[in-house]
Amino acid sequence: RALGRLADDFLSIEDKPGFLLLFLTAFLVLLSYEMVRPVSNGALNSAWGAIGLPYAWILTAVLGIPIIWLFNRLLGRLGVAGMFSGVVLLVTGLIFVFSWWLATAPRSASLLLYSWKDIYILLLVEQIWALANATFSARQARWLYGLFTTSGSLGALGGNALVAWLPSALAQPGSEGSYTLLSFSLVPHLLLLLAFLGAVSRSRGVVSCAQPAPRHRDPFRKGSGIAHFREHPFLVGLLLVVVLVQLTTSLCDFQLTSYIKHQITGLDARSAYFGQLYFWVNIASFLLQLLAVPLALHFLGVFGTHLTVPLLLFAGFSGLLLSPGLALLSL
Repeated sequence: RALGRLADDFLSIEDKPGFLLLFLTAFLVLLSYEMVRPVSNGALNSAWGAIGLPYAWILTAVLGIPIIWLFNRLLGRLGVAGMFSGVVLLVTGLIFVFSWWLATAPRSASLLLYSWKDIYILLLVEQIWALANATFSARQARWLYGLFTTSGSLGALGGNALVAWLPSALAQPGSEGSYTLLSFSLVPHLLLLLAFLGAVSRSRGVVSCAQPAPRHRDPFRKGSGIAHFREHPFLVGLLLVVVLVQLTTSLCDFQLTSYIKHQITGLDARSAYFGQLYFWVNIASFLLQLLAVPLALHFLGVFGTHLTVPLLLFAGFSGLLLSPGLALLSL
C-alpha cells in the first residue's frame, strides 16, 4: 500500500524533471561533503591529535554565529539561487586554497577546514529543503521527502567509499593522496550547483529571486523563542537530553581520535579509516531508519524507542570501561 501511495504521489507531480533534479541535488550535496569530511578529520588528527578537536569545536561556534548571521542577511537580498551559488563557488575556491594550505601549514589549515566544512553543509542543506518546501505540497512531502533522504544517504556512501579506498592510490612522491582527492571534490560541488539551479529554474513560486529579510522577533516575548521553555517545561527535559547525548558523543569522538592518532600512521591511512568508519555508520543509520525504527515504534512505542538511546549509550560506554580499544570505540 505504501509503495502504491508513493507511486501515486510521484505521478501527481507536474514537473517530474524538477523533482529528479532535486533528487540529484540531495545526492550530490552529501557526496561532495563526505569526500571532504574524512579528509578534514584525517588532517586534523595528523596535525593535532585528539587535542585539536576542542579547538575545532570552539572555532566552529565562533565562526558559525557571524557567518550564519551574514548568510541570513544576504539571503533576503540574493534569494536562494544567488545565495546557493555564492556558497558553492566560495566552497570550490576554498578547496583549492586548502589543498595547498594543508601541505604548507597543516595545523592552522586543518582547524579551519574542519570548522568550515561543518558550517557550509548546514547552509547548503537548509537551502535545498527551502526549495523543496516551496515546490511540493504537504501531502507530497510526507511521502517524497523520504526519497530525498535516501538519495542523500546514497551520496554519502559514495563519498565515503571514495575516501576509504582512493587516497593511497592517488598518492604521489612528496604529495598525499588525500590532498588530490580533496581537489577532486570540486567536480561534485560544481555538478551540485548546476543541479540546484536547474531545480530552481523549474520550480514555481519559489525563492529564485530575492525575498524580504525576515523580521527578527524578540526571543523572550510570549510565544517566541526562549519563552517556549517557560510555557512548556518538557522542552527543558528535551534540551537536557540533547546536551547530554552531544556531550557523550563528543567524549567518544575525542577518545576515538586519540586511538586513531596512536594506532594509525599517515594522513592517507587516517583519512581512509575515517572514510571506512563513516561508510559503515551511514549504512547502519540507513538500515536503522528504514527497518529498526519502524519496528521499535510498533513493538516498544514512542517511550520505549526513546529509552533505547540512553540504554545503548550506557551499554557501549560500559563495554569501553571493561575493554577499551579502537574497534569497540568505532562501534
